[in-house]
Amino acid sequence: MTKIQIAYRLKIKGNQFNEINFFDVSPEFKNIILKPIDHAKEIYELHISKQVYSTSPSALKPIFDEATLEAKKFVYVFSLAADVKIFEFECLGYYHHHKLIGYNNIFSNGIKFSVSAKAIVIAGEENVKKIKDRMKEEYDLATLQMYLIQQQLLNL
Repeated sequence: MTKIQIAYRLKIKGNQFNEINFFDVSPEFKNIILKPIDHAKEIYELHISKQVYSTSPSALKPIFDEATLEAKKFVYVFSLAADVKIFEFECLGYYHHHKLIGYNNIFSNGIKFSVSAKAIVIAGEENVKKIKDRMKEEYDLATLQMYLIQQQLLNL
């Protein structure tokens, strides 16, 4: 088996985070790391570690589908827990031995997803701990998505 990290690019508005590993939040987020790429442009990468038997497109497709569901749930839960806006969510591909294999090189088109939540926070160590504690709570993804969509509509 080979370990890969599926990477998603996202923009987090209103706060700067150092690299955060979510292994201690919940079993569903244990393989997720949030890495800052460009603080000035508020660009981050979300990495989800997976073990794969093969890197052929047919073998990777269900792995990417599963990781995308995990990433979407993470984005919703993190944006609510941290009270930040997250958008420009896009699958970049996967890292293998620190080399990015682009999504478009594996499949025909990229995955894009957009979501936002409201407000801004300042993230020091204590705030990151509070965010992780909030993320440990049980969330119903469908209810959470409807809440965030409703908030977006109210802000129009």
